[in-house]
Amino acid sequence: MGSALIICSLLLSLAPISCTSPPPPRRPDWNHQDGIEQLLRLNQADWRALEDLTAKASIALRQSQRRDKATAFIFFKRPDLFRVDVRGPLYTSIFTVILQEDSLAVLPSDGRGWKGTAQGPLLAQLTGIDLGQYDLRFALLGLVEPGQLDVDQAIQYPRADRAIAVLVGGDLRRHIWVDLHRGFITREEVRRSDGTLVWYRLLSDYRRVGRLYLPARVEIHQGENSLSLVYDKFELDQGLQEKIFTKGIPSADLQRLD
Repeated sequence: MGSALIICSLLLSLAPISCTSPPPPRRPDWNHQDGIEQLLRLNQADWRALEDLTAKASIALRQSQRRDKATAFIFFKRPDLFRVDVRGPLYTSIFTVILQEDSLAVLPSDGRGWKGTAQGPLLAQLTGIDLGQYDLRFALLGLVEPGQLDVDQAIQYPRADRAIAVLVGGDLRRHIWVDLHRGFITREEVRRSDGTLVWYRLLSDYRRVGRLYLPARVEIHQGENSLSLVYDKFELDQGLQEKIFTKGIPSADLQRLD
């Protein structure tokens, strides 16, 4: 009996050690003394070096009181092919989104389809979230769209390990929160020039994927609506063929929705 108690005690004492998650990564090629502008340059250099990407994520969409869950399969091929296949239970197809240059097509499983501009109302009608001019690829993958630091806006340091910087472009201002210890952007707010919040993202659980550092959790919020993606798979530079992006696209013209 005494031996059994000793063995149980040893197992309980070892359990927390065996279940401990590895420490979160940090960028070894950047520290806060290099400046936030250098961090943005490193992120863009990593993205430009990418040839193609495949990812899988669990997604949850909230529109007011409605909740929907699904699985997304995401494909990207340089320079401008981007596809998202959304599937429900038992991987049944719900809809497909295809982006090429500034053209966006949505193909539901019932055979009907629409097309429009990437910055138009099509995606907003589908999800309830209007990203405006923001690049859909960057938004869903948790990357930060290129931008210029606002030289007239001082960088804020609300904590010793946090900085808030402002990026400018057009009539929008983007506020980004930077983890100074690890070199990752953890939050991004898109605001109008008068300060009105348009939408924001939360980026967490970063992983190193090849040369890229990608957040495994991306949350996009706008008013009562939100879209979250939890990634469990990333694959880079697998030599994706273009036929993957055109598979299932009807030859007939899609209904225009701008």
